[in-house]
Amino acid sequence: LPHPSENAGEIASLFALTRYVGEGVGAQIVKFAMDRARRDGLTYLFSCTTSDRVEAFFLRQGFRRVSPDDVPKAKWEGYDPERRARVRCMRFDP
Repeated sequence: LPHPSENAGEIASLFALTRYVGEGVGAQIVKFAMDRARRDGLTYLFSCTTSDRVEAFFLRQGFRRVSPDDVPKAKWEGYDPERRARVRCMRFDP
C-alpha cells in the first residue's frame, strides 16, 4: 500500500495458504517488495502485526522493529485503539 506523504510503502495482509507455508513464497514476495522499494526510491517499507510468528518472519527478512510512531500517521486513522496497543511494527530502510 502506498503512503506517498512519507514516500513509504506498506506490506499488509500477507499470508500463505497452508499448503504453501514453508516453501519460501512469502519471502519471495517480500524480497520483490524490498527490491521495488529500492528501485522506486522509497524512504522505507513497513509492516505491522500482532502476531509473534509474523513479526519473526519480517525480522528474518531484514526488517527491524520500530515504534508505531515511526510509520505514517495515516496508518492509525480510524485504527482500533485496543489493537494498536498490541501492534508491533517492522521497518525496512533501503
